Amino acid sequence: MRIFLFLCSLVLTFWIVELGLRYREVRAHRRSLGWLDATELVRSLARSSEARPRIKLFNGCLIQRGILVEHSTMGYTNVPHTRGYSIRAEGRQNYVVRHDYDLSVFSRHGVKADMAAFRINNLGNRGTDTPVEKPNGVHRVVFLGDSVTFGYYVNEEETFPVLVGAGIQELVDDGFRVEVMNAGVSSLNAQHVLAHLRERAFTWSPDLVVWCFYANDIYDAEGAELDLFFPVRQATWMGPIRASALGRLMLGTVFASRIGATMSIDDDSEVNRAVAHAWKDIESNLSDASAWADQQGTRLLVVVFPSGLQLSRSWTRELYQGRIKRICRSLDIRCVDVLSFYEDVGSVQDLYYEGDLIHPSLLGHAVAADAILTSLRENRHLLLRPNAKR
Repeated sequence: MRIFLFLCSLVLTFWIVELGLRYREVRAHRRSLGWLDATELVRSLARSSEARPRIKLFNGCLIQRGILVEHSTMGYTNVPHTRGYSIRAEGRQNYVVRHDYDLSVFSRHGVKADMAAFRINNLGNRGTDTPVEKPNGVHRVVFLGDSVTFGYYVNEEETFPVLVGAGIQELVDDGFRVEVMNAGVSSLNAQHVLAHLRERAFTWSPDLVVWCFYANDIYDAEGAELDLFFPVRQATWMGPIRASALGRLMLGTVFASRIGATMSIDDDSEVNRAVAHAWKDIESNLSDASAWADQQGTRLLVVVFPSGLQLSRSWTRELYQGRIKRICRSLDIRCVDVLSFYEDVGSVQDLYYEGDLIHPSLLGHAVAADAILTSLRENRHLLLRPNAKR
């Protein structure tokens, strides 16, 4: 009888905890997306529910149609001559909207929002209009990457590409003016960036190309870029565990650890095979980029940005930063690890925005710029001579 009562109490306790966790998940979903459905934001971005595909979900934010356009090889490109705002809404989903969007929707619904303006130039890059042909006496530096490089949630002059451009003016040959081109585009993977390098960046005769990596550039399936750090989360035997809210909580804590990441990894799982294949593609992509840069007389620098999660789990660099750096060494490409600079300066709360472990804060951009400038000072050969293609 006592055993029966104990088992009943155990089952009851489980269901109480399970219902509580499921309620928390539902509330979190409604807090981020439920408010969106109840406001003018959806009604202004898409006039009817059937038109909802006009709203795209990228990198933890909603992007209004007309800012990005799909491309067959480059993934996405920015729409030239576009202005707008990237918006961090407290406790909500983040947004990227055109300049003519009614920003008062946030204050009318009591939502605190911080906004950063952006402009996209004639070439589809962030910044002022720029000629395709490089002017005489100009040293061009092109930054390639995703929304981290574009600089969501910070103003143009606060982005690390602009800060780097100001810092290296004194490092280039006398008489040359540094011109920075921020060619970052949201939601690109490494294959897309390689296509941007070939189809866009090289047409501008850059003297230096800075390829900026974030984890989901390597592997990202439905927002699961953390599988690059914690592949054990996708082991097939964990399927029943993921079916419960309590199981999902366990997978997000217990198994997201050094021990969890090295135990019971199912090498035959679809996700782990995909991650392994993605790493092979990265090595091929970087090899192609290096060879093409040599042909063009262009220098190449790789910069690796961390996930905010890594500031508290430094061992994850073995699966990300460490591997990229080893690939770069084998190809004789200079690689900058931003994580080590972040760890020396601040905490995740200082370097990222609340609720966003992807996009660096103002301090995060400043520290990233310092990391890149430190590397360039130590490797002056990357800046000593202008591009050979005139």
